Amino acid sequence: ITRRLDLGAGWTARVHAERIALQSHDEPTPLPSAHIVTEVAPDRARRILARWPTLAGRRFVVADADTVGPLRVGRAGAGRRLVPHGMSGSRLLRDLLAEAGVPEDARAAWPVVETERGDVLWLAGIRASAEAHLRVDSTRATLLYTGAPSFWAPPPLRLDP
Repeated sequence: ITRRLDLGAGWTARVHAERIALQSHDEPTPLPSAHIVTEVAPDRARRILARWPTLAGRRFVVADADTVGPLRVGRAGAGRRLVPHGMSGSRLLRDLLAEAGVPEDARAAWPVVETERGDVLWLAGIRASAEAHLRVDSTRATLLYTGAPSFWAPPPLRLDP
């Protein structure tokens, strides 16, 4: 959970995961980046999952490449939904972003990874879709990862084997 504190004189402090970031009201909220790596060997993807299980879904996602098909990076926008991994039913992206402490001015522009049909597979740095998973019989994998602002995420991952 991110906590926000107005310090006055045009400054805000955000506290997230034991990190503090100061921001002027004049500066836009920094957004994470979302990256797609296709054709990842499933064994390598499983090693990544085994090495960082607590970051899966937030910091990175590995998915069955044949199931998800071609992907692109888009924006959260208004009214878009996601079926969160481990939950039933869909949720509005704006609600997931609000619960994660993302400032309102950054929510519509927050990056998502979506399928060709426009279905949201991953809300970068926040939550993966129930459809974003690597199956036991997967023969090809796709890796999604984020370069999140320093106040938002843990230190960078080393994805070497």
